[in-house]
Amino acid sequence: MKPEEQNKTVIQRMIEAIERDGFTAQADFFADQSVNHGMPATRADVRAVLLDISTTFPDVRLEPHDVVAEGDWVAVRCDFTGTHEGLSQHPFVHEGLLAGVAPTGKSVRVQLIHMFRLEGGQVVEH
Repeated sequence: MKPEEQNKTVIQRMIEAIERDGFTAQADFFADQSVNHGMPATRADVRAVLLDISTTFPDVRLEPHDVVAEGDWVAVRCDFTGTHEGLSQHPFVHEGLLAGVAPTGKSVRVQLIHMFRLEGGQVVEH
């Protein structure tokens, strides 16, 4: 199997893990040391951000539409959906826009493109 296909398979397994085990399951696919949105991050850092998103949007879902791989990179076009029912505490979640904002109870749907760079079957950059 080509490296692109191997990387694409890893990301597809990550998407399946999110559906099966919850939003924070994707942290298990990150290397111990990675770069997340341009900042150095440990797996624990990534998990903390994902937990804050899950707390802010308890019904969070990623609905993938396209998964495309080239070289070390895999791009995922997806819809992020959820209901703002929690209080975000993490300054890096949503660029800090929701940190400290009282829950609104409003539902959101945002189309996103996530790009992941993989090495050795783990995400090293997002």
